[in-house]
Parts: sequence; C-alpha cells; structure tokens
Amino acid sequence: MASNRFWVLLLAILSLTSLVATTVNIPPKVSAASTSSISLIGFFNAWNNTGVPNPTITVRQGDTITIQLSSGDGIAHRFFVDVDANGVTPDCPGADVCSNVFPPSTTLTFTVNFASGTYTYYCSIHPTTMLGRFVVLQSPISGGGGRRPLEM
Repeated sequence: MASNRFWVLLLAILSLTSLVATTVNIPPKVSAASTSSISLIGFFNAWNNTGVPNPTITVRQGDTITIQLSSGDGIAHRFFVDVDANGVTPDCPGADVCSNVFPPSTTLTFTVNFASGTYTYYCSIHPTTMLGRFVVLQSPISGGGGRRPLEM
C-alpha cells in the first residue's frame, strides 16, 4: 500500500512539474548583435589575392560591420554589396552598401539592416574578378519567446 502511494505521489509531482513547465514563459538566451572588423585588400584580379581570394563574408542581421579596404596594386577600387541583386553597377546612394573609391585605403562601417540571404560583393571597377559571397544570417531571437500558456 505504501508503495502505491509513493508512485501516485511521484506521478502527481511529475504531472504538476510538466504543467508548470508548459505554462511558464521563460525567455530564451539571446545573443546580442556584434561588431566585426574585416580587412580586404584590392588587387585587379581578386580581393585578398593571397591565401583565400574573394573570401566569403558571413554576418548576422543587426551586426555592425567595419571593413578596412586598401589597394594592394595601387589602382582604384570601390567595394559594394549588391543588396538589391541588380548586378555589377552599384546603386550608391541607394539600396547597395558602398565604399568610397580608393587607393590608398578607406573604411566602410555599416549596420546590416537587410534581409537574411546570400548577396554578392564586388569591386565596381573590376566586377568580373573581384567578387565574393556576402552571407547574412537571420538575427537571433530578441526577447520574449519561451512556451505559451495552454489555451483553454
């Protein structure tokens, strides 16, 4: 008889714990937007013509990005991210994110405020050789969340 009471009590505690867990709204852990610094060196035949040419740049929505741009070959370059997917002619000012024309160097800082997805970045002066992938990941959940109470 005592053994049956134990199991009934244990089942009641587990059921109550389960009910509380489904009705309490516990917000998830949130990763804040970050600040990243990227360096690209322009050569007429590729960004960062040594090591990994035209590297993929991966960021999150809401991140603030600083790109240090310099000319490795002494000729003019202009970095841009083709946000509106209309090709190698930059829309600046407009939808695209663009740097100033350089050499010797320039800095471009911006907040990634466009949709998650894969974009292309280019040199507007050498778009057929100086291009790479600019990947925007979805922003982390920013609060709230957790489980919703059961509707009765």
